[in-house]
Amino acid sequence: MSEGHASASGLVTVVEAAGEFEAQTVVAVLADAGIEAHVFPLATIPIPDALRARPAGVMPVQVALADLERARAALAAAREAAANLDWDTVELGDPPPEVAASLGRSRSRRRLRLLAIGLLALAAMIALAVVATSFPGRSAS
Repeated sequence: MSEGHASASGLVTVVEAAGEFEAQTVVAVLADAGIEAHVFPLATIPIPDALRARPAGVMPVQVALADLERARAALAAAREAAANLDWDTVELGDPPPEVAASLGRSRSRRRLRLLAIGLLALAAMIALAVVATSFPGRSAS
């Protein structure tokens, strides 16, 4: 069924999603707009590609014919809102304690690695200086 054509159930495809996750996300956006939408995940049934009406993974999101224009408008508004979102103004809150602890350990390990690398570099330079002064008769040219 192509976009906008009614099926026997009175539902029309408002968009064809690339997979079930995307389809369920569209359903959630439409539900927030007060529009009932449906996904029929029959595309997950192992059917040979030659017998499929659509490419594998494509999942139609369907709404009632009466809601088609509102659904298109809601999806357009959601796309616009997502495109204009300023992530610098989004407050994500504090991470859960287990995540904060993990981040703290990761930062500590990173600092220890940098310190170890710095000390190794310093030791290598000192060793080179000692070797260079051990052979006073040779000059660098």
